[in-house]
Amino acid sequence: MKTQHRKEPEVAIERLDDIPLLIALQKQIGLGEIIDKAIARHWLHQGLSLGQLIVVWNAYVLSQADHRKVAVEDWAVEHHQMLSELLDTPLRRTDFTDDRLGQALGHLAFDEAWQEIESQLWHKSVSVYRLNPERVRLDATRLSGYHTPFAGLMQHGYDSQTPNQTQVKLMAASIDCGASGHLIATDIASGNTADDPLYLPVIQRVRQTFDERGLLYIGDSKMSALSIRAQLASGGDFYLVPLAKVGEVPKLYDQCVSRIVSGAQEATLIYKTNTLGQSTELIAAGYQTTRPQEATKASGQRYTWEERILVV
Repeated sequence: MKTQHRKEPEVAIERLDDIPLLIALQKQIGLGEIIDKAIARHWLHQGLSLGQLIVVWNAYVLSQADHRKVAVEDWAVEHHQMLSELLDTPLRRTDFTDDRLGQALGHLAFDEAWQEIESQLWHKSVSVYRLNPERVRLDATRLSGYHTPFAGLMQHGYDSQTPNQTQVKLMAASIDCGASGHLIATDIASGNTADDPLYLPVIQRVRQTFDERGLLYIGDSKMSALSIRAQLASGGDFYLVPLAKVGEVPKLYDQCVSRIVSGAQEATLIYKTNTLGQSTELIAAGYQTTRPQEATKASGQRYTWEERILVV
């Protein structure tokens, strides 16, 4: 009588950590489906779709606080069973190779695809009952680092604080809805890009995404270019910007101040007050005036409007 030896079952242990939560949150807003809809799948592409790949990669970046491509493959192998269950499809080791992740970044680099993903993500991630938007805030910032310039985003730009560092620029627009604000559009540009051309594309995307008029767009002096002001005014919106002191603006400012000094214009005086509410020091004087403005739109048509100026 032969004795049969029963094969012991193999047991593999995988740590869950925060990975199921991170993937579930992305699936809740439909990130994978949005990416797959915006970027068509190549007929030779096998394995995970681009959307599934990005969802898992996001989970890795957030869970491990590591943005490197080279480490994702081994991490995915360590969590093979769990990721297969979460995605409801078997994983292959080649799904997360360095080359495949690089190709994914290449697909996301196309502006049309990225803007479509951003727009759909806004609609999927925000439940709107009836917002009462009031203001849109726009600002361009720069991120600097010690990188060797090449044909990409990191380039030398004008920055007196970090003259030896390359930089990348980020233009962001957020919309104010009551007491809260929501990021609605972003653009990334190389560090040697001027700020002025970054405003209108983001403004246009805010209008397409939110589909509201009569909003107040707030920005810095670089948003005060005549073409930007004309685009906002002709589209039924408003703007609040400090005028850049170039061209005729310094002369206009001197004229406006001279009207107060000469007594031709009455000004509102603003005082600093103490804890008792008593005026202690004159800190500003100002008034409001208007001037006609005219500009040529992209269509070639001339547009005129009355611009309100606050002289302070």
